[in-house]
Amino acid sequence: MTFINHYEILEIEANADLSAIKSAFNKLAMRYHPDRNLGDPIAEAMMKKLNQALRTLSDSKLRKEHDETLFKNKPNTPPKSHRTTTASDNAEPMQTKDLHEAIAACTQAINLNPKDTKAYLNRAAAYKALSDQDLALAQKAATVKKRKTKGAKEESIDLGKGISLQLVLILAGKFQMGSDPSDEDHNEDETQYEANISKPFYLGKYQITQAQWEVVMGYNPSKIKGPDLPVTNVSWEDCQKFINNLNADSEECFRLPTEAEWEYACRAGTNTSFSFGDRITTVDANCDYKIRKPIAVGSYEPNSFGIYDMHGNVFEWCRDWYGDYAKGGATDPQGPAKGKDRVMRGGSFCVKASSVRSALRNSGAPNFQSNDLGFRIAQTINS
Repeated sequence: MTFINHYEILEIEANADLSAIKSAFNKLAMRYHPDRNLGDPIAEAMMKKLNQALRTLSDSKLRKEHDETLFKNKPNTPPKSHRTTTASDNAEPMQTKDLHEAIAACTQAINLNPKDTKAYLNRAAAYKALSDQDLALAQKAATVKKRKTKGAKEESIDLGKGISLQLVLILAGKFQMGSDPSDEDHNEDETQYEANISKPFYLGKYQITQAQWEVVMGYNPSKIKGPDLPVTNVSWEDCQKFINNLNADSEECFRLPTEAEWEYACRAGTNTSFSFGDRITTVDANCDYKIRKPIAVGSYEPNSFGIYDMHGNVFEWCRDWYGDYAKGGATDPQGPAKGKDRVMRGGSFCVKASSVRSALRNSGAPNFQSNDLGFRIAQTINS
């Protein structure tokens, strides 16, 4: 019988814990679930593999047998324990002091040359070797220089009860949407084309928080609570109710951003995989299973448009139906006229770093909810 590597099926590392296993399963099941892929035999077969992987890796005995076979087939790859790696796991462990010095040196190199890929990789390796307590101290001490914002114009909307909504003006412009086919992590649905955003608009400076949702809607649906955390466990349909309430009390035109507007604001004038360059680490965004839960909005540096958390923390709903991009250039693309799923962007705390790329697309049924899914608001500028 052919051996199946269940870690590859779920796209996770062999030392992933149960929480990461379940998160990976939920993300992929969202894509391949039969209810979303009616009559698709490929999706049905993939769903069976996902269920088998979840059953095997969630059972300690089955997982042990799976790992023994896996590493027997790969004799040069030592088994990894199912816990977070620390410095003591290394064959030649570095002292905490040495790791801090390495991080400081890499950070200095990055400040001198933001495109120094080797410095990013070496710093990420040093961070990974630190304990959680030492990691927090290192991140605080080795902060990269503040990113310059382009004099962004902002406005604040009073929602009541001392809660406000901050918006940033996004000017019109053209950009390359999607990703180049030669990119290592390119997906087939990221067909690259020139998109023209012909009109300026406002976009939420932060993801909508639980405090903002509660003052507008009167309740908090989030499973993981905190007033400054992004609101989660809200469907696309729930977002429409929030927007309707918001518009009912003002003369403004609030809405979800289109997928093109979202990527334009995320890229912030860049054409790299991330708005911070071609590499991203857990110092730049809440991703890659490091924290494993949403954190307060604005906890990381903004992009050059002054927008926070466009990479990671929680996925964000967009207005469009999910579908193929229009061929050739397009002005103010709106997505397909109809569809089955709505677009989700940005990645989250429980996906790998490559899944928070500027071009990465995901989708979900309009009534889908998750603890790593929220949204941010856009505002049309009435002429």
